[in-house]
Amino acid sequence: MCWRLIQSTFWSQNSTRWYVPTEVRVKSITDIEKPTNVTEVKSFLGACNFVRKHIAGYATIAEPLNELTRKGVDFKWEHPQQEVFDTLKKAVTSEPVLVFPDYEKPFHVFSDASQVGQGASLMQLGGADGKTYQVIAYVSRTLALSKRKWPAVQIELSAIISACGNSSRYLLIAGRDPLRPQALDFSTEEVSSK
Repeated sequence: MCWRLIQSTFWSQNSTRWYVPTEVRVKSITDIEKPTNVTEVKSFLGACNFVRKHIAGYATIAEPLNELTRKGVDFKWEHPQQEVFDTLKKAVTSEPVLVFPDYEKPFHVFSDASQVGQGASLMQLGGADGKTYQVIAYVSRTLALSKRKWPAVQIELSAIISACGNSSRYLLIAGRDPLRPQALDFSTEEVSSK
Protein backbone atom coordinates (compact mmCIF):
# COMPACT_ATOMS: atom_id res chain seq x y z
CA MET A 1 0.00 0.00 0.00
CA CYS A 2 1.35 3.42 -0.94
CA TRP A 3 0.44 6.62 0.89
CA ARG A 4 0.85 9.98 -0.73
CA LEU A 5 1.03 13.16 1.31
CA ILE A 6 -0.54 16.27 -0.17
CA GLN A 7 0.43 19.51 1.49
CA SER A 8 -1.98 22.45 1.61
CA THR A 9 -1.48 25.80 3.26
CA PHE A 10 -4.60 27.59 4.48
CA TRP A 11 -3.18 29.76 7.25
CA SER A 12 0.13 31.48 7.72
CA GLN A 13 1.37 30.81 11.21
CA ASN A 14 3.69 33.65 12.17
CA SER A 15 4.50 32.32 15.64
CA THR A 16 3.38 29.63 18.03
CA ARG A 17 0.69 31.96 19.39
CA TRP A 18 -1.08 33.58 16.39
CA TYR A 19 -2.01 33.18 12.73
CA VAL A 20 -3.35 35.12 9.74
CA PRO A 21 -4.72 34.12 6.32
CA THR A 22 -2.03 33.36 3.74
CA GLU A 23 -1.09 35.96 1.14
CA VAL A 24 -2.45 33.67 -1.59
CA ARG A 25 -5.85 33.51 0.14
CA VAL A 26 -5.95 37.28 0.64
CA LYS A 27 -4.90 37.95 -2.98
CA SER A 28 -7.59 35.59 -4.27
CA ILE A 29 -10.21 37.77 -2.54
CA THR A 30 -8.74 41.18 -3.36
CA ASP A 31 -8.40 40.27 -7.05
CA ILE A 32 -12.13 39.62 -7.44
CA GLU A 33 -13.76 42.17 -9.73
CA LYS A 34 -17.03 43.92 -8.88
CA PRO A 35 -19.83 41.33 -9.21
CA THR A 36 -22.25 41.77 -12.11
CA ASN A 37 -24.75 39.04 -11.18
CA VAL A 38 -25.97 36.93 -8.24
CA THR A 39 -23.60 34.04 -8.99
CA GLU A 40 -20.58 36.35 -8.76
CA VAL A 41 -21.88 37.82 -5.48
CA LYS A 42 -22.22 34.29 -4.06
CA SER A 43 -18.70 33.49 -5.24
CA PHE A 44 -17.30 36.58 -3.52
CA LEU A 45 -19.20 35.86 -0.29
CA GLY A 46 -17.98 32.26 -0.38
CA ALA A 47 -14.37 33.40 -0.66
CA CYS A 48 -14.85 35.87 2.21
CA ASN A 49 -16.64 33.25 4.28
CA PHE A 50 -13.40 31.29 4.54
CA VAL A 51 -11.81 34.13 6.53
CA ARG A 52 -14.95 35.38 8.30
CA LYS A 53 -13.65 34.56 11.76
CA HIS A 54 -10.93 37.17 11.16
CA ILE A 55 -13.52 39.91 10.47
CA ALA A 56 -15.41 41.38 13.42
CA GLY A 57 -19.14 41.65 12.67
CA TYR A 58 -18.80 39.89 9.31
CA ALA A 59 -22.48 38.88 9.00
CA THR A 60 -23.78 42.38 9.69
CA ILE A 61 -21.25 43.95 7.32
CA ALA A 62 -22.09 41.49 4.51
CA GLU A 63 -25.89 41.79 4.88
CA PRO A 64 -26.40 44.11 1.85
CA LEU A 65 -24.63 41.54 -0.36
CA ASN A 66 -26.52 38.64 1.21
CA GLU A 67 -29.75 40.51 0.44
CA LEU A 68 -28.89 40.34 -3.29
CA THR A 69 -28.69 36.53 -3.14
CA ARG A 70 -32.21 36.01 -1.78
CA LYS A 71 -34.96 34.69 -4.03
CA GLY A 72 -37.24 37.29 -5.55
CA VAL A 73 -34.74 40.15 -5.13
CA ASP A 74 -33.71 41.97 -8.30
CA PHE A 75 -29.96 42.37 -8.79
CA LYS A 76 -29.15 46.06 -8.31
CA TRP A 77 -25.55 47.00 -7.57
CA GLU A 78 -25.73 50.38 -5.86
CA HIS A 79 -23.65 52.43 -3.43
CA PRO A 80 -24.40 50.31 -0.29
CA GLN A 81 -23.31 47.11 -2.07
CA GLN A 82 -20.14 48.74 -3.43
CA GLU A 83 -19.33 50.08 0.02
CA VAL A 84 -19.68 46.61 1.58
CA PHE A 85 -17.65 45.05 -1.23
CA ASP A 86 -14.81 47.53 -0.59
CA THR A 87 -15.10 47.17 3.20
CA LEU A 88 -14.77 43.38 3.05
CA LYS A 89 -11.77 43.59 0.74
CA LYS A 90 -10.13 46.07 3.10
CA ALA A 91 -10.94 43.93 6.16
CA VAL A 92 -9.30 40.90 4.54
CA THR A 93 -6.08 42.85 3.91
CA SER A 94 -5.91 44.45 7.36
CA GLU A 95 -4.40 41.28 8.89
CA PRO A 96 -6.51 40.83 12.00
CA VAL A 97 -4.34 38.59 14.12
CA LEU A 98 -6.00 35.70 15.93
CA VAL A 99 -4.23 33.91 18.75
CA PHE A 100 -4.36 30.23 19.54
CA PRO A 101 -6.31 29.49 22.75
CA ASP A 102 -4.42 28.87 25.98
CA TYR A 103 -6.53 26.39 27.94
CA GLU A 104 -4.81 27.32 31.19
CA LYS A 105 -6.31 30.84 31.06
CA PRO A 106 -9.96 31.87 31.40
CA PHE A 107 -11.93 32.75 28.29
CA HIS A 108 -13.94 35.96 27.86
CA VAL A 109 -16.95 36.15 25.55
CA PHE A 110 -18.12 39.59 24.42
CA SER A 111 -21.36 39.77 22.44
CA ASP A 112 -23.42 42.47 20.78
CA ALA A 113 -26.59 42.55 18.71
CA SER A 114 -28.67 44.85 16.56
CA GLN A 115 -31.89 44.53 14.59
CA VAL A 116 -29.82 43.17 11.67
CA GLY A 117 -27.36 40.73 13.21
CA GLN A 118 -25.47 39.36 16.17
CA GLY A 119 -21.77 39.11 16.78
CA ALA A 120 -19.32 38.02 19.43
CA SER A 121 -15.63 37.85 20.18
CA LEU A 122 -13.93 35.06 22.09
CA MET A 123 -10.89 36.51 23.85
CA GLN A 124 -8.22 35.85 26.45
CA LEU A 125 -5.99 38.20 28.38
CA GLY A 126 -2.45 38.07 27.07
CA GLY A 127 0.15 40.14 25.33
CA ALA A 128 3.41 41.36 26.80
CA ASP A 129 1.71 42.90 29.83
CA GLY A 130 -0.84 40.11 30.29
CA LYS A 131 -3.62 42.71 30.47
CA THR A 132 -4.51 43.07 26.79
CA TYR A 133 -7.47 41.21 25.33
CA GLN A 134 -6.42 39.07 22.37
CA VAL A 135 -8.96 37.68 19.92
CA ILE A 136 -9.24 33.92 19.44
CA ALA A 137 -12.24 34.05 17.10
CA TYR A 138 -15.03 36.28 15.87
CA VAL A 139 -18.50 34.83 15.25
CA SER A 140 -21.47 36.58 13.70
CA ARG A 141 -24.75 35.94 11.97
CA THR A 142 -27.61 37.89 10.47
CA LEU A 143 -31.04 37.62 12.01
CA ALA A 144 -33.93 36.01 10.19
CA LEU A 145 -36.67 38.48 9.32
CA SER A 146 -38.97 37.00 11.98
CA LYS A 147 -36.32 37.46 14.71
CA ARG A 148 -35.78 41.10 13.77
CA LYS A 149 -39.19 41.81 15.34
CA TRP A 150 -38.07 40.53 18.76
CA PRO A 151 -37.62 42.97 21.65
CA ALA A 152 -34.03 44.23 22.12
CA VAL A 153 -33.56 42.23 25.34
CA GLN A 154 -34.46 38.98 23.59
CA ILE A 155 -32.13 39.73 20.67
CA GLU A 156 -29.25 40.48 23.09
CA LEU A 157 -29.90 37.29 25.07
CA SER A 158 -30.03 35.31 21.85
CA ALA A 159 -26.63 36.81 20.95
CA ILE A 160 -25.15 35.60 24.24
CA ILE A 161 -26.55 32.10 23.75
CA SER A 162 -25.32 32.02 20.16
CA ALA A 163 -21.87 33.26 21.19
CA CYS A 164 -21.50 30.58 23.84
CA GLY A 165 -22.77 27.90 21.46
CA ASN A 166 -20.36 28.92 18.69
CA SER A 167 -17.48 29.07 21.19
CA SER A 168 -18.35 25.82 22.96
CA ARG A 169 -15.47 23.89 21.39
CA TYR A 170 -13.13 26.19 23.31
CA LEU A 171 -15.19 26.75 26.45
CA LEU A 172 -16.07 23.12 27.18
CA ILE A 173 -12.50 21.87 26.85
CA ALA A 174 -11.11 24.46 29.25
CA GLY A 175 -12.75 22.95 32.35
CA ARG A 176 -12.41 26.20 34.32
CA ASP A 177 -16.02 27.29 34.97
CA PRO A 178 -15.83 29.68 31.99
CA LEU A 179 -19.50 30.69 32.12
CA ARG A 180 -19.66 31.61 35.81
CA PRO A 181 -19.98 35.39 36.19
CA GLN A 182 -17.05 36.56 38.32
CA ALA A 183 -19.12 39.34 39.87
CA LEU A 184 -21.38 36.75 41.52
CA ASP A 185 -18.81 35.05 43.77
CA PHE A 186 -20.93 34.58 46.89
CA SER A 187 -20.05 32.60 49.96
CA THR A 188 -22.79 30.32 51.31
CA GLU A 189 -23.31 32.62 54.33
CA GLU A 190 -24.24 35.57 52.07
CA VAL A 191 -26.95 33.69 50.16
CA SER A 192 -30.31 33.16 51.83
CA SER A 193 -32.13 29.84 51.50
CA LYS A 194 -35.00 31.58 49.68
